[in-house]
Amino acid sequence: MTQLLTLLLLGLSVGLDNFAASVAIGLNGIKWFVRLQIAVVFGLSEAGMLVIGLLAGQVAAGWLGGRAGLIGGVALGLTGLYVVAGALR
Repeated sequence: MTQLLTLLLLGLSVGLDNFAASVAIGLNGIKWFVRLQIAVVFGLSEAGMLVIGLLAGQVAAGWLGGRAGLIGGVALGLTGLYVVAGALR
């Protein structure tokens, strides 16, 4: 159940981005055919990015394998060092 809720919230947050852009476009008084074209482009790009992201994640998971924990730890440590160095400047 929590996985479904997580997916719903993630989908909502991504969808709200497109919703905000669509409201701005709709307020401009654009003709209905152009609005339809924009809706199709938004929908196709959203679906395309989803597929590309899933494939990229699958490839990255296979490539990283058991090293993901080590790489994540190093990345987190380097990020912390960057933040501390920026605060000291």
